Amino acid sequence: MDIFKISISTVIMLVTAVIFITNYDFQTAFACQVVDPRPELYERADFIFIGTVTKAHQYAPLENGEHVTLHVTKSWKGVDTEYVTVHNDYGFCGGFPFIEDQSFLVYGFKNIYEIKIPFGSGSMSAESSSFLDRDTQYLDSHYASIELKTEHTMSVSIFPVLQILGGFTAIAMTTFVVIRRA
Repeated sequence: MDIFKISISTVIMLVTAVIFITNYDFQTAFACQVVDPRPELYERADFIFIGTVTKAHQYAPLENGEHVTLHVTKSWKGVDTEYVTVHNDYGFCGGFPFIEDQSFLVYGFKNIYEIKIPFGSGSMSAESSSFLDRDTQYLDSHYASIELKTEHTMSVSIFPVLQILGGFTAIAMTTFVVIRRA
């Protein structure tokens, strides 16, 4: 009977650790190249703006991706500041390929406290896209341009904190099981 209890405790501990340690987005799933057809994309996106990449730097050591800071020149949805920092994951399909000093029309999505730009978001380079005029004309005719404040919107990732708490929880549960067994 004690072996059965230890097995259940171990399973609970492992499931808890996996939930807290893995970087799985339970709210949003994107295919690599599938983009919503317009105008569904405009309605579904939480953030729509044009911005120039001023800085891209790696996430915290436990995260897989980078923070990308953009100087916003025009916004139609979600962003009301001159600067915004978004999360760009290097997951299975990879994040959107931002390049420093280039401008992009960005379609972003809320994920808890983060602004995420997945590869299949519909975002595009503002410098070389033949679809840019089509999108900006539609946006201008259906959305009011947002007046930008001289501030910075930061996208905050709580994932590293959850990873650390999950690791401590797993260690504490393992220690408890080992001490109780002895």
